[in-house]
Order: sequence, then structure tokens, then C-alpha cells
Amino acid sequence: KYITNGVTAQTTHSVVNGKLLIRTTFAGDVGRLSKVEVPTWTDPNQKDIKWYPMVKKSNNTYEYVYDNLKNLNYGTLINTHVYATSDGWQRKAVSNNGFSYNAPVIKGSTKVEVKGSNIEVTSHLDGETGRIDHVEFPTWHDKNQKDLKWYRATKVSATDYKVTIPLKDYNNAKGDYITHSYIVTTEGKRTGYAANNYTVGVPALAKPSSVVVSKTQTTDQVGVVRSTNADVNMYTGNPPLTQNGGKVVAKTSTRNGQTFRMLRESTLSNGKTYVYGLFGDNQYVWMIKDSLTGLTKTPVIKSDGSLKATPTYGTITNTASDIRKDDPRYRVASQYKNYTDVINSNSAKSANVQLTRKIVYDNGETWYEFTQSNKNGVAMGWVNAKFVGNIK
Repeated sequence: KYITNGVTAQTTHSVVNGKLLIRTTFAGDVGRLSKVEVPTWTDPNQKDIKWYPMVKKSNNTYEYVYDNLKNLNYGTLINTHVYATSDGWQRKAVSNNGFSYNAPVIKGSTKVEVKGSNIEVTSHLDGETGRIDHVEFPTWHDKNQKDLKWYRATKVSATDYKVTIPLKDYNNAKGDYITHSYIVTTEGKRTGYAANNYTVGVPALAKPSSVVVSKTQTTDQVGVVRSTNADVNMYTGNPPLTQNGGKVVAKTSTRNGQTFRMLRESTLSNGKTYVYGLFGDNQYVWMIKDSLTGLTKTPVIKSDGSLKATPTYGTITNTASDIRKDDPRYRVASQYKNYTDVINSNSAKSANVQLTRKIVYDNGETWYEFTQSNKNGVAMGWVNAKFVGNIK
């Protein structure tokens, strides 16, 4: 656009500190300029048009800072015309262009690592990083996001951000977690760029080895780490395993002068499968409830190798009943010294029951997966076999 005496103008737009900087540079006989204005509008019919005076920054440069981006949606076209008034001249348009307000183009990746009692989250970002005010990592464990928490990252370099999330914020729950990554722009808009799914406290499933045990009693002599009275974590379900926000119920019971602690993991979403663990000073056993039967048993190994069990329905009582050694619905793994002896039924009716043992390693610990299946259904579970103890 030209005005009297051949004055020309060029207008540029840039987002700076969350605001739109409109800058017009003049060339020609600029000494006679007395006023520069910039009308702006977003409505196609100019219903929201406003005229703003531009500030003279140098002999030939004028600027105006438009501070309304936070109220606009991405994709909005901001129309800007520039008008100049000079000594003895009428106001004339010298520049006619606009600005399309879009989200910043950013490429980012996020890495999540579980380290002890914390979750370490780090992100690397490329692109229009100058428009980033900060980075946030919303994280949750409950499948319905009832425990959703937002964490603001620390900027460690021009392109890298990091945050440490304490697992105690989620009651040290184990299972599946999700962390999403968002930038918050200088104008206050939030944009996501990454999503991470990961597991806390249960083994990864990569390249497990397996041993199928069937029909008669079999001894699987795989060494495990001995650690007397160590806690044992148990999970149920089809891997990858989820706790579904449930709480572990712990009860104690005294039998034959010994105190045992029973852990019951909450039901899964199907409401059918449980894992029970019982451990004390001298023994540890585990078992899985048949997915289609109603009675849950708390197992105790008897001297003849059979199980002595108590109906629990979520609590421990002192009324004992026996499960026969050849009962096809239940299998127990008892840890003896430096190997695991899998007690299986010798009866014909359990010949089709298989106990599959998959061995994986997670943070130096050994985990085992046992799957039992028969005509009544399938039950699955994981057990950390780090605890050995002294079984007599």
C-alpha cells in the first residue's frame, strides 16, 4: 500500500509472552507521520472491530500488543489493517493483512521410569518451544481416573523437562499407570503431545520362559533368591495385570502356635477371580480360587502334603475344613529350600489340569505365573517367588 510521497508499510505478527505483537515498519517520507492505528476483528461481519493506537518504537517502526489470545480458539483468523495519518493528510490504509492463530507446532517424547518409590518422568521437546510456558504430566492409576493428579515439570534445559512423582501419592498401589504429557503455552492454552502406559511393581512380560506341569507330581528345580520373611506380592487377572483401584485386605490368624498373615487382593472387574497369600515364620503358600466356584479357601499345608483350608469370604475364621490332595480345583506351589515343588493331583479326574509356570525377571526379582484350567474354567495369577522360608 502507498500513501502520499510514496510511503510504504509492512506489517508482521508474532506471539510473544502469550500476546500477539503487531509490528509495522514504514519506508519513505516517514517524518510527516503523526498517528498510526490498527483496527482488528475476528467476526466476519466486523461486529467485534476495535481500533488501537500503535506505539512508535523508532523513527519508522510502530507496534501494538494485542492481548486477547487467551479468549480465542485455535484456528481463529485475526484481521489487522494498519492506517496512517500524517501532517496535512487524511488517514489512509497502508497495510492490509491478518494472522491465523494456531497451536504451536511441537514434537515431543516422554520417558517414564519407575525407580524405587518414585516415578521419574522426562520429556524432550522440539519445534516452537518459545511459546511453551510450562509442561504438565497428569497421572492416574484408577481406571476411572478417580486418583488423577497433575504434576508441573521442572525445566532442566531449553528443550527438556522433568518431574518426580512419589508413589505414596497413590498409596503405593501396584499395577497399571498412565501418564499424559501436555505443554501449556504462554497464552494459557494446553496441548497434549504424548501418552505413556506402564506398570508399577509387577513383572514385564517380555520373553518369558515356561514349564508345563501336568498329571502327576513334578518337581521344578529352578533356583530362587532366599529371603526369609520377605513380603510377597500377588496379583490376578490376564496380564498386563491391574489392581483396579482396589485395596489389599490383610488379616491375621493364629494356628498351632504360629501367626499367619493372609493377603487378599481385591476382585478384578469381572468379579470372579481372587489370589490369596498366606505366609508366616515357617511357611508360605499361595492358591487361586476357581473362577466359577463360589467357595474361597485359605490354604495351609498339612504334613501329608494335602491342604487344610478355612472358608473365608473375605475374613479369617477358626473353623477348619480339608481340601483333598487330589481336588482338581486347587493347586498349590510350596517353596522348599532352593527349588519349587509343585504339588499336583495323582487322580485321573485332574489329568487335564495343567499348571503353567512362566518365569520373568523384574528389578532383580523372580516372578512366576501359574495358570490352572479345567472343565469349570480358568484362573490365573502372579506370585513373587523371592520368599523361600524354612518349610518343615
